Amino acid sequence: MARAETLRLGTKLRSVRRKADLTQAQMAKALQISPSYLNLIENDRRPLTAPVLIRLVQEFDVDVHAFSGRGSKRLVADLMEVFGDPLLQTPLELC
Repeated sequence: MARAETLRLGTKLRSVRRKADLTQAQMAKALQISPSYLNLIENDRRPLTAPVLIRLVQEFDVDVHAFSGRGSKRLVADLMEVFGDPLLQTPLELC
């Protein structure tokens, strides 16, 4: 897979960790990776690999579809449509 195509899902992973009320060290241990590597993933400096994603799903009962990236693409498309609306192109007059 090309570098541009790798999934950068650090924000979603961090959200799972925070909802579980875990430190990076605690989650890293559960995922069988180092805390520094988890930090790199959370900051999108390393991709979320399939083995780590599988352990995440198994250990934290996470829906794998939340990490598919499809929701993000749809959100971007919706935002582009909204911000492309001509009403947003006209400056509003302040009262």
